[in-house]
This record gives sequence, structure tokens and C-alpha cells, in this order.
Amino acid sequence: MNKWFAVAGLALALAAWAPKATAQDDGAMMDPDAAMADQAPIEFIAPAEVKKMIEDKATNFALVDTQPEEAYEAAHVPGAINFPWVEQVKPPITLPRNKMLILYCPCNHDEDSIDMTKKLRAFGYMNTKVLEGGWYKWVELKYPVVGNDIAGATAAVCST
Repeated sequence: MNKWFAVAGLALALAAWAPKATAQDDGAMMDPDAAMADQAPIEFIAPAEVKKMIEDKATNFALVDTQPEEAYEAAHVPGAINFPWVEQVKPPITLPRNKMLILYCPCNHDEDSIDMTKKLRAFGYMNTKVLEGGWYKWVELKYPVVGNDIAGATAAVCST
């Protein structure tokens, strides 16, 4: 009987010492509470800095447009990947893991980008930034846009 308790105690001790699971490329989700507790503050990046990165053809980042697909097709920042805001992100997540993700949205206070950044962090995407001022600031600065309705594009309404 004492051997059984010793084995059970050893098993519990090993389980407690085992490392927590982390997100892998297959989209496995970390424990949401652990992910939220470990999150650093949301970082922002200035539109001028992103524009320079595009002009310099930097390859260490990916722009992520969180607008619905229709708004993205109408107009978006050149080179942006469309990954629309959703209530709950489900794997597989096709965004690159080896680059800094810069998210932007059509919200007055970057709400969708901030929310999506938090959701992506729960899947292990920790190298993220939010484009300060989002889509509207980019357009206001008259920075380049591409799409099938650039002249009429305004952007979709914020989702959050």
C-alpha cells in the first residue's frame, strides 16, 4: 500500500513539474487563462514606420487587415493579408509565425486590432503590434492603398 502512495505521489510531482503546453504551428491553443496572464501590453507602431518598412521591402513583418473580406477587396494597405475579426478564433491559423504581425482595422480606437491581437496571443502569436490609428489614419495620411474600389472605399464598420 505504501508503494502505491509513493508511486502516486511521484506521478503527481512529475505532472506538476511538466512544462505547460504551448501553441504549435498546428494551431493548438494554450490555456487561455495562462496566455492572458503572460501577455505584455499591446504595442503600437506608427503609420510612417510601416510605410517605410513597405517601401524598404522589409521581409520581417506581415500586415494583417481585420476588415471583412468585402471591405478588404475594396481597399487595403498594399501587401496586407486579410484575416477578418471574429468573435472566436479557431485553428488552423494561417498567419506566419516567423514574422512580426502588424494588425489594423477600421475602428476609431483600434478596437478590432487590439482584440484580435489578444486572441492571436492565446495561440502563441506574441510578436504583434497594432497600426496606430488603423485604416482611417493610413487613408488620412494619403498613404498607398490597393483594391478594386479604391475611390469609393471607406472601410467596414468596427466589429467590436
